[in-house]
Amino acid sequence: MDTKQKGLSTSFIKTIALICMFIDHFAASVMMQLLYHPNHPIMLQIGKWIQADNIMVTYNFIKNIYEWMRHIGRVSFPIYCFFIVEGFFKTRDRKKYAIRLGICALLSELPFDIALYGKIIYLWHQNVFYTLLIGLLAIWVLDKMAAKTDWSLMKHNVMTLLCTIGFVLVAEVLSTDYSGFGVLTIVLMYYVRRIAETKTTYWPPIVLGAGTAFLCLFSPGEVWAFIGLPLMFFYHGKKGWNGKWFFYLFYPVHLIVLAVIVLCLGLLRIGII
Repeated sequence: MDTKQKGLSTSFIKTIALICMFIDHFAASVMMQLLYHPNHPIMLQIGKWIQADNIMVTYNFIKNIYEWMRHIGRVSFPIYCFFIVEGFFKTRDRKKYAIRLGICALLSELPFDIALYGKIIYLWHQNVFYTLLIGLLAIWVLDKMAAKTDWSLMKHNVMTLLCTIGFVLVAEVLSTDYSGFGVLTIVLMYYVRRIAETKTTYWPPIVLGAGTAFLCLFSPGEVWAFIGLPLMFFYHGKKGWNGKWFFYLFYPVHLIVLAVIVLCLGLLRIGII
């Protein structure tokens, strides 16, 4: 990569992903609940603003906005996966890196469950930081296995496959966001990066593009994530402004804000499970 500071930094691209994620989560929480409550005062007021003849016109108006916001949100996850792989190669302490992800996952789960499901404990969907953590642990183990010079090719391949399946199953059992496909996306990006970085200076869009294309196999709707691909043509590989804790803490904080909004608007009632 070019060592000059021209182009886009890690912090800038992460900020774009963060904004897209907030838009997505606002739609998944507030907008979704408004669609569940078509007679809510806010829906009635929106109907007056757009001069809707009936509630279905307002409903379809909000639904269209909701769908576009969810499309925009698809940009975020592949970018986060990309930077998990980047962080793995660039961090000075992988153990601390994993611990930070784990802490953020734990802190985010309660507001995640309340904001999206109105439950204090919701067992069927865990926040995305669990997926990112599992993906990081997977490529960490795979990287250590790749360094085993005393293993035969057959043993390498078998152990790599078993290890990958194991981490995918963990994500599936925990029902993490993007589940096993999310973990496989990180693993794929790890291998593509190792190969592409030695072949071309334009490896960032290749890595992100490969991961995004793979996600499309899981869900065709993820095709909207390709909107973020042009950013990687300008990625210069430098950190940018030091916002490490900002990016970690924004996730649970923005979920707390969304949880407060849906509760204050009376769109959700908190349940235990």
